[in-house]
Amino acid sequence: MYQDDNDEWFIHCYYRDKSDSDFFFWNWAYEMTYKSNYIPDTRMYECNTQLARVSSTEADYVRGLRGEPNAAWRYAHVKYGYQTLSIGLQISSHCVANPSNRPAKAPEVQSPSETVMILENMANLGFMVGGHYSVAGVHGMANSILWADGRVTSWKFVEQTLSKPGNYYYYWKLKK
Repeated sequence: MYQDDNDEWFIHCYYRDKSDSDFFFWNWAYEMTYKSNYIPDTRMYECNTQLARVSSTEADYVRGLRGEPNAAWRYAHVKYGYQTLSIGLQISSHCVANPSNRPAKAPEVQSPSETVMILENMANLGFMVGGHYSVAGVHGMANSILWADGRVTSWKFVEQTLSKPGNYYYYWKLKK
């Protein structure tokens, strides 16, 4: 849906204003949920298994989205990481004109069924810096994965199996 409405572009991972220090005031989850309403219910982010692994304060930040879905800062605590290595990329207000800071377009992903877009993980800020950042098995040692082709699967031992021999970033690359 988002790509259909946005000329096949993937969404940016986050946007950081140059006046911010370490606080990202907008990220993919905020855009997809509150601003664009592609994800109409914030409870989608409330995996009780994941939230049991973090402090009660951090878990309350995520659960608080129900009553305060416009609070962009809360989305930084969502435990689903959006891939920044080649899909989402980040953008800052001081480098908007830099074409290297743009997200991917659907046709650039040569093997969407083998390219991770969102991975259930423990990373804060709602994204992965690259690779399988902060991955820990969640559901019987498995993690949910949203692939670039739109499928959702569950993989066991993700931290060991999302790489191919000799090519650590295989499932993160656009061109295979």
